[in-house]
Amino acid sequence: MGWKIKLHRDFNIIETTFDGDMQKEELGNAVTASIQAVLENKSARLLADCTGLTGGHSLFDLYENAGNIPVTFMQKEFREAVLMPSSAGARGNVEFWETVTTNLGFKVKIFENRDKALEWLTE
Repeated sequence: MGWKIKLHRDFNIIETTFDGDMQKEELGNAVTASIQAVLENKSARLLADCTGLTGGHSLFDLYENAGNIPVTFMQKEFREAVLMPSSAGARGNVEFWETVTTNLGFKVKIFENRDKALEWLTE
């Protein structure tokens, strides 16, 4: 499995770690599981650690997944911080994710630094 989810109880942040090449189905499963974890834990903060992501999916796959995010996530408290991958090939996909989700009304921001991402999520 190229992803895993962890709850950081001290900050009430859900962290999803994406790793390697993730094809459409696997990516969709990870996004669905992340949404479910946010809802189950009544968390309004999501950290997407994409530092190990290398690709494997298309921009259309990302657009489709963005459309599956519940509209209720547009609430003012919800935020997603995305840690940029080191793979040059995957960086463009992460930038696209930030753009498409922001255009849909969600608060999503890319970070190169984990500490800065956590700071933004907890402010």
